[in-house]
Amino acid sequence: MIGKLVSWLRRRKRQKYIEGLVAKGLKLGNNVHIVDQCFWDAAHCYLIQIDDNVTIAPNVTFLAHDASTKEFLNYTKLGKVHVKENSFIGHSAIIMPGVTVGKNTIIGSGSVVTKDIPDGVIAAGNPARIITTLESYLEKVKADVSENNKTIFGQDYHIYNLDDQKRAELVKSATGTTGYID
Repeated sequence: MIGKLVSWLRRRKRQKYIEGLVAKGLKLGNNVHIVDQCFWDAAHCYLIQIDDNVTIAPNVTFLAHDASTKEFLNYTKLGKVHVKENSFIGHSAIIMPGVTVGKNTIIGSGSVVTKDIPDGVIAAGNPARIITTLESYLEKVKADVSENNKTIFGQDYHIYNLDDQKRAELVKSATGTTGYID
């Protein structure tokens, strides 16, 4: 019970923070899912646009400025950041100023995105580079599920619904391979 209250309070605090950034010019589309805390370039949030149906994993950083030139040239670089619709930004990714992430694109966890990423690809690394197309990746996942007769566990296996038996089933499904949950 206390855990749920703490989670609710954290979500509420995050929501108020995001609302403040939107009031200062951050552009968020519909159905943007921000999984947990992120770093938003608050001083330049008006340069950041996230389109509809984007998922942002925890600890993602959105930078719309680069102050590395300030000490040497006495000015700071600014650049728009645009994440187009139906994209997924992985855990702890960093999106640098002046970058557009194309629609239907996945940015891998821990990636540093320094250049535009086109539509419909998977990009990962530091600096991020294109790994494969989204279509090819999804076909690979579908093949793994079907060829290896994988169970796709339902919402009754999500974190707040787990008991020891369900945890054991998830561990077994992911041992030596990949498991799946909806």
